Amino acid sequence: MEESNANSANEIRLDWHSAFFAALQAELIDYLDVLEFHQEYPLNEQPLRIDAMVIKTPPGMVIKKNIAEVFRGHNIIEYKNPKESLSVSNYIKTIGYACLYQAVESVDYKDITVTLVCTKHPESLLSDLCNDTYCRFRVLEKHPGIFEVEGERFPVQIIESKLLPHEENAWLSSLKENTDRATLERALEMDSSVKEKVNLSAFWYVVANANVDMISEVVKMSYAQVESKWEKLFDEIGFTQKCMDKGMDITLAVVKGLKNNIPPAQISEDMGVPIERVERIKQEIYG
Repeated sequence: MEESNANSANEIRLDWHSAFFAALQAELIDYLDVLEFHQEYPLNEQPLRIDAMVIKTPPGMVIKKNIAEVFRGHNIIEYKNPKESLSVSNYIKTIGYACLYQAVESVDYKDITVTLVCTKHPESLLSDLCNDTYCRFRVLEKHPGIFEVEGERFPVQIIESKLLPHEENAWLSSLKENTDRATLERALEMDSSVKEKVNLSAFWYVVANANVDMISEVVKMSYAQVESKWEKLFDEIGFTQKCMDKGMDITLAVVKGLKNNIPPAQISEDMGVPIERVERIKQEIYG
């Protein structure tokens, strides 16, 4: 699926779909041994691809996770990034994908589910689905941010990720612009245990670049600590260097220099920062 996030030639293009795929696996970390994850699943030889396919093995395994309670053997997932809307056309297309998948793979239709994930509230879609004039569906909010569509041939759920509780869905609820600090810190706390099984590089790269100001503050504060558990993470995705390269936060660069035991006078000279400012930052950090 194409990403449409660059407003200008100089704006970085973010791969939200890869970040979502990582977040999806992180959310279901406890079930990786019984779930097969496929990104951009090809339906046939034509350029038709499902954003994500999750195949449950064994099919009868119960997934005790809010976003996956509906899962059966074959679970088709469509994702819209924070700048995109989930429309009626998207809904119909995804249901069509499910029908085509059933025919191509010869799967029992009772073993297929459809999940549509978005950040923006799909007001128009939900309104149309509930329109008694030409639709036979009922939409129920089964859990916060998770809407179940009753009346389709397949079990269908619509997930509005920004409404998910960050205590239970730290990964998906963090995958947005203007994410709140509490949600981000919840994901950061879980990072070390999850990344042993899931590659989170795409997730953190997108979240960091979509929330530059807030993440810069977290980076700065992490470097101000003697033992920062986030220092390595931000270095790994290149975000710390990006902050310095773009001059977003001179304080961050000064703190990094001080932590590397570079003398304040040398930091001042190398960065062109007044020595008074370097000394002031040093005093604030180390007392």
